[in-house]
Amino acid sequence: MKDKVIIVDDSALYRLLVKRALAPFKNLEIVYEAVNGQDAFDNIKKLKPDFLISDVEMPIMNGLELLKKLKQENICIGVIMLSGASKHNANITIESLNLGAFDFIEKPTSGNTSSNFDYIGKQIYQKILLYKTLRRNKPLCRESSNSKIIPKRKIFGKDTRKNIPHHKITGLKSNLPKHYDLILLGISTGGPKTLIKIFSELQKPLPVPMLIVQHMPPMFTKSLADNLDRKSKMTVVEALDGERAKKGIAYIAPGGKHLEVTLTGLDYRLKITDKPPVNSCKPSVDILFESAKDIVKKKKVLLMVLTGMGKDGKDGVAKIKNENTTVIAQDETTSIIYGMPKAIVDANLHDAKMSLDEIINFLNGLW
Repeated sequence: MKDKVIIVDDSALYRLLVKRALAPFKNLEIVYEAVNGQDAFDNIKKLKPDFLISDVEMPIMNGLELLKKLKQENICIGVIMLSGASKHNANITIESLNLGAFDFIEKPTSGNTSSNFDYIGKQIYQKILLYKTLRRNKPLCRESSNSKIIPKRKIFGKDTRKNIPHHKITGLKSNLPKHYDLILLGISTGGPKTLIKIFSELQKPLPVPMLIVQHMPPMFTKSLADNLDRKSKMTVVEALDGERAKKGIAYIAPGGKHLEVTLTGLDYRLKITDKPPVNSCKPSVDILFESAKDIVKKKKVLLMVLTGMGKDGKDGVAKIKNENTTVIAQDETTSIIYGMPKAIVDANLHDAKMSLDEIINFLNGLW
């Protein structure tokens, strides 16, 4: 049986190019081409497609509004966003991932359009196959467990917010330290939604720097940082080359670049580099972790590897793990894709395997 697909884009040219890009995949059937979100929504209810390939910015109803409508109506469908590389589109795309879109693909902006769309067709097909595999193993359409976002107050001290969920940590190998000097986090597919939940439920800014590698193209990492910053009591920014990492601030590696950290005197210095991809990733978790090889000789460092495809982060952990490091891997149940954390667990490099709620509770219990 073929998977039914609806394409929605206000550009007739883009609809045609996406349709042609998907033509080689004979197990896909394009059942409708919509010109805006409202058009798509009306025909989703009629045609009941398996997948929606959606533009971000459209008249009448954009991609974000379409996702909200699908969520309100409890319509389960695999959504892959096609996003232009602009700040506005990137902001909408990041929010769309939190609203239920499975993943996104950046629209080509230059070069041979036909060749670019051939590549996009392969990307879409790979994401469709991945979605189908994941859906066989776990429900991907369900009510979000994100707590209500409470206005942030970026100050240190006693937290006065009410109704913060607390979850007992059960998956520890041994008792873990309560104090660290630095936190390094690697994450990929499913990352934006996972990070939004973590940062929106932090009870106070963590009194150390946090460095994050999220696999993502340029432009989108800045939008992710801005989105997290709005939702969290902790300040979140895109990392800049040469800056000093400060306590209470989370730094996200810029898309298309690597993030490294060094200890200079008492300061953690950030370095943005243009080295080749590692594990086909740029930024790479391995690059960030390995850059801390001298830091872990002197400082206590918390390493976290969360949802994502592949094994980026495993080699980095293996190279720097010592008595000063604590390694947390997200568990299979709460990982959108149990790839990167699984690589850590399979290599027995972890000190604890935790659910997402347990990770949040652990962070809130530090210091």
